[in-house]
Amino acid sequence: MKGLFEHFATKALAVLIAASLWLYVSANQARQDSVPGDVPLTVSSVPAGLVPVYDTASVRIIVSAPGAVWQALKSDSFQAKLELAALKEGTVSVPVTVTSLVPGVEIAQVIPDHVIVRLEPEKAKQVKAAIKTSGQAAAGSVLGTTALTPDHVTVRGPQSELNALAQVSAEVKLNGETDGFERDVGWLAEDASGKALTHVRFEPQTAHVVIQLSKAGPVKNVGVHVVTSGHTSDGSILSAIVVNPATISISSEASLISGLQTIDTAPLPLDGVGAGDLSKVVSLVLPKGVNLVGGAATVQVKATLSQPQTERELTVGFDVKLPPNAKLVSTTPSSVKVVLSGPASFINSLSPNSVVVSIDASQKPLGTLVLDLAKTQVVVPTGVSVISLLPSSVQLLTAAR
Repeated sequence: MKGLFEHFATKALAVLIAASLWLYVSANQARQDSVPGDVPLTVSSVPAGLVPVYDTASVRIIVSAPGAVWQALKSDSFQAKLELAALKEGTVSVPVTVTSLVPGVEIAQVIPDHVIVRLEPEKAKQVKAAIKTSGQAAAGSVLGTTALTPDHVTVRGPQSELNALAQVSAEVKLNGETDGFERDVGWLAEDASGKALTHVRFEPQTAHVVIQLSKAGPVKNVGVHVVTSGHTSDGSILSAIVVNPATISISSEASLISGLQTIDTAPLPLDGVGAGDLSKVVSLVLPKGVNLVGGAATVQVKATLSQPQTERELTVGFDVKLPPNAKLVSTTPSSVKVVLSGPASFINSLSPNSVVVSIDASQKPLGTLVLDLAKTQVVVPTGVSVISLLPSSVQLLTAAR
């Protein structure tokens, strides 16, 4: 034991130096790993008159850095950019350039290291805007009257997103408010399915909203009635319509809502629309003094437009397929009457030459043949169906060439 404590100060100093050296080496030893969190992706040097469209919002990076440096690293310690200088309209794969804002860090890997960018001409479109709320006011309070300034906004962005633009809203997030309020809020652009459009910008950048809150009265669930306006381009009619949500909750004095069974929408415009599917976000038109309980004052309308169906009788001929050494002498009768069904505008434009009854006699013997006819032998354009044909048989007279 006596030897253990001899030269104690010297031994303690040696241990302290060794520990310090170990800590120094550990702190400065390089470590390679993923940076916590994704790094947001930005663009620079966008060519004039063009707008970049890309689906990747952020990248993941793997870096190498001393252990002491790692303690300070986070996603905003880096910048990830797409350099678009000198590029032209079209689609191109652009490398991602990552820069560390912290010294002593080496970028080992960027995931993904390239992003597909589509450069489109920038266009502008002025649209009518609405207020869209989310969240809830305080218990016992419901939305009353609202005001929006401005009620029109100019949207700038790529043509593809402007074509898909269905609605622009001033987005108001409620969080337990008990009294009315005013505030400046940002815009939200959505397509017909409610998906946010992310490559557009707005003029002005913000909207001013005035929100009044009212004391909640009796609550009633009612349906949504879709109102339409205008005329389709081809005479199509609404054959099916789906509204989401199909019912809403309203609140007001009992005398105001007792007789209400449905709430109308703003008109769904049909001008210039043809047969097919139509999807659009439309506003609800609430009667004066009636408030919406929760949710947005809009609904998603999906409509199917179809042309009216009609029937028409045509007298048509035959298309007869014979053996190579045969010829057709006669057919009795020489034509048949076919009743067809389909879209009115299409059916009415058909000529007898547009329809034919196909007969395959290529494997039949020469001479007189009596063949049954079926609806499946009537060759008609797509979208047209065969109701009947008369007579139901035909006599062919064939001979050798």
